[in-house]
Amino acid sequence: MVEVIVTSIIFIVASAGILTAISTFQPGSGGNASKRLEAVYAGKRVIDELRSQVDASTWNTGNLSVGVHSTIASGYTVNYLLADVPSGCTVDCIARKMTMNIYYDD
Repeated sequence: MVEVIVTSIIFIVASAGILTAISTFQPGSGGNASKRLEAVYAGKRVIDELRSQVDASTWNTGNLSVGVHSTIASGYTVNYLLADVPSGCTVDCIARKMTMNIYYDD
């Protein structure tokens, strides 16, 4: 149960970071600002999907397992790395850190 709560908190913090990034983009101020904004929304959808999968039985399986993952969301390539916190944890790890890259054409 603690795993689910901690993971949910991590995903909420990540979502807050994405929302902050969204607020800094001003569509119309540049040629590719709208593409960046769409890419950020694609990343947020991936985070929301992962968060919906968080469960004690799925913690170390599939898209929630530690390692590099890649998916396509709304036509954007989304790569993300999930790592245990603290780094190198192998037993009773209760948190994960996500690093995400979203690729789009300029």
